[in-house]
Amino acid sequence: MKPRPSNWLSVQSLDRNGRARCGAELLALLTIPVAALVMRFTVLGRLHACTFLWLTGRPCPFCGMTRSLLAIMRGAFTEAFKLNFFGPVIATAAGLWMLNCAVGFACGRRAVMGPSLVSVNWWIVRVVLALWAVYWLLRLAGFISFPTN
Repeated sequence: MKPRPSNWLSVQSLDRNGRARCGAELLALLTIPVAALVMRFTVLGRLHACTFLWLTGRPCPFCGMTRSLLAIMRGAFTEAFKLNFFGPVIATAAGLWMLNCAVGFACGRRAVMGPSLVSVNWWIVRVVLALWAVYWLLRLAGFISFPTN
C-alpha cells in the first residue's frame, strides 16, 4: 500500500539537483549572519544610514532591523525587540529555513508544506505584513519610539 501524502507537512526525498539547490539556498541565507558579523566588527557597524530617515526624520519599516539582528546575534533579545519588533520574527523564519536547507543538503530529505499548510502559511504572511504596516504607521505617528543613533 502506497503511503498517502499529508495535507499539512511531508518529507520529500531530494535528488542531486535538489541537494544542490538546498546548498545554494543555505549559502544565500548564510550571507545574512556573515554580513551582520562584518558590520559588527568594522566601521560599518557604527553607521546608521537610512535615506528615508535622513530625508523625512521618520523611520522606514526597516529602521533598526540591522541593529536588531546584531542584538540577536549577541543574545540581547529585549534590545532586539526594542530596535525593531520584526527583527526577531525575520531571524526566526530565516533560522528555520536555514535548518531545513541544511538537513536537505546533508541528508537528502527536506520538509515540504502540503496544500493545507501553504494556504495557512500565506494567510500568516499576510497577517504579519499587515501588522508590520500598522507597526510602521505607529512609529511614524510617534506612538512607538525608535532609536535614531
